[in-house]
Amino acid sequence: MYEFLDSHARQWEQKAKKFNYAEVTMRKIIFLDIDGVLNSMDYFEQTKDCKGYTEINPEKVKLLKEIVDRTGAQIVLSSTWRDLAQRENEPEHPMYTYLTDTLKEYGMEIIDHTPYIGQDRPKEIRAWLDNQQDKDIQFVSLDDDFQEQIYDEVGIGDCLVRTSFYEKDGGLRKEHVEKAVRILNMENKS
Repeated sequence: MYEFLDSHARQWEQKAKKFNYAEVTMRKIIFLDIDGVLNSMDYFEQTKDCKGYTEINPEKVKLLKEIVDRTGAQIVLSSTWRDLAQRENEPEHPMYTYLTDTLKEYGMEIIDHTPYIGQDRPKEIRAWLDNQQDKDIQFVSLDDDFQEQIYDEVGIGDCLVRTSFYEKDGGLRKEHVEKAVRILNMENKS
């Protein structure tokens, strides 16, 4: 009987060693830019004759969803699209509703927006992080506008997953998904 219990205890000890407690306690955040991440010049060319809102490429949303599913991350909007959100005494712009409805179709939502600091996304992200009571946050910024050097200036260069609006098949791609997942899950690059 004691051998059985001892064997069971060793199995649980091994499982506990493999378990990453940081993943359970750490908040994971995706700072999301829209233009150049969920769309691209290519996509706009393909959809220019379509009616209605077509600014968001469903294929790019699926890639964002993959990051969320593989990491458990939440979305904070860092894009200028946050200007379209409801403000005091003003209704929400239909484009913002289109964004939130599109994300909702894939089981995602925006939990917050970064503050406005002169349209300097890295500083806005840093300010959002500094304003959180819970400082145990692992994060990425999906961004096509700002270079890593600008992110480095506020001490968050290692969080950038840089996409491109203008490249062929621009916006979020599979290699960006893999990089974001590695950063959010704190995995080694090997």
